[in-house]
Amino acid sequence: MQKNSEGYIQIYLVSFLRKCGVLTAHVPNGGFRSKQEAAKLKLMGVLPGLPDLMLVANKKIAFIELKVSKGTVSPSQVQVMGILEDNDIKAYTIYAIDPADAIAQAGIILLEYFGIDYQTISASSTKVLDGLE
Repeated sequence: MQKNSEGYIQIYLVSFLRKCGVLTAHVPNGGFRSKQEAAKLKLMGVLPGLPDLMLVANKKIAFIELKVSKGTVSPSQVQVMGILEDNDIKAYTIYAIDPADAIAQAGIILLEYFGIDYQTISASSTKVLDGLE
C-alpha cells in the first residue's frame, strides 16, 4: 500500500479510534469489482456515497469520510451526508496529508462530539503510529 494513500491513512485512523474505545467500522463501498459482484453488493445494500467510517460511542453515532489532502467529495457523498445531517447524524469529512493529520482531526471530533478526551490516551496514539510502520 502506498504511503499516505487514503487506505494507508485510514488504517492508522481506525486503530487510533479503536484505542480510544470507539466502535469503528469501515463501509466498503469503494474498490474494483466485477460487474456481477457490484450488482450483488448493490442488492445486498451497498450504498454509494456512504462515508468511509461509522463511529459509535457514548450513545452517539457519526460518520467520517476520509480524503487525502486535495481529494474531493463526490456528488453521491454530498447527497448521503446531507441525508445523515438532516436526520441529526453527524457526518464529517477529514482532509489529511498523513496519519498524524487525520488522527489530530479525529481527536477534535472525539472531544467535541463524543466527549472523549483523546489527550488522555496520547501514549496509545504513539503506539498506533509506531506499531503499523
